[in-house]
Amino acid sequence: MSGDYDFDRAHGLPEDLPQGERLLWQGGPDWKQLALTAFHARKVFIYFVALAVLQSIGRLADSAPLLEALRPFLWFIPMGVLAAGLLTLVAWFSARTTTYTLTTKRAVMKIGMALPVTFNIPFTQIDGAFVTHAANGTGDICFRFGGKDKIAYAMLWPHARRWHFSRPQAAFRAIREVDKVAALAATSLNTAPASASVSLHVPAMMAAE
Repeated sequence: MSGDYDFDRAHGLPEDLPQGERLLWQGGPDWKQLALTAFHARKVFIYFVALAVLQSIGRLADSAPLLEALRPFLWFIPMGVLAAGLLTLVAWFSARTTTYTLTTKRAVMKIGMALPVTFNIPFTQIDGAFVTHAANGTGDICFRFGGKDKIAYAMLWPHARRWHFSRPQAAFRAIREVDKVAALAATSLNTAPASASVSLHVPAMMAAE
C-alpha cells in the first residue's frame, strides 16, 4: 500500500498498468450524495432550523409578540442555507478531484483537493470488503486492510468508512451502480493471490450494512 503525491499524472493512476493487469472500472463519487453522506449538508441546515425553532419557542414562552418570536428565523435560516451551500460546494469540488480505479489486482484512489495523493491498495493487503447502499442507488465500497497495514483516517477522509477510526477503511464513496462495481471487485478479490496473513471474505462484501 503506497501513497504517491502527484500533480501531473492523469486517469487516476500513478503510472501505466503493468503487463498482466487490466482496468476493470474507473469513476468517482456522486457529488450530491457525497454532500449528504460525507459533508452532512442537509443535517447542518436542519440544525440551524432547529436553533431557530428553539429560539422562537423560548421567546413565545416569555410572552413575546409573534413577530418578535419569529425573528430568529430571519438570521438562522440564511445562515443554514449558507453553511449547507458551502458544504455542498466543497463536496462538488471533492468529487471533481477524485478518481477511483479498480483493476484486476488493486484498488486505486486519487484523492485530495489541495494536494492530490494516489493510494494504491493491492488486493493482497485487503482482508474484507463491504458495501453500503443508499436509497437512490448509490453506495460505498469499503476495503478493510489486513495485518498491520493502515492509512490514517484523516488522510483518507472523506474517502473512508464512517465511524471506523481505530482501524480506518478506505472507501469508494457515493458511487453510482454500486452493486455492479462491487461485483467486479468481488470477482477480482476472489481470484487475487492472497498472502498467508490475508483472509478474503468476498461474500460478506455483497451484504448491505
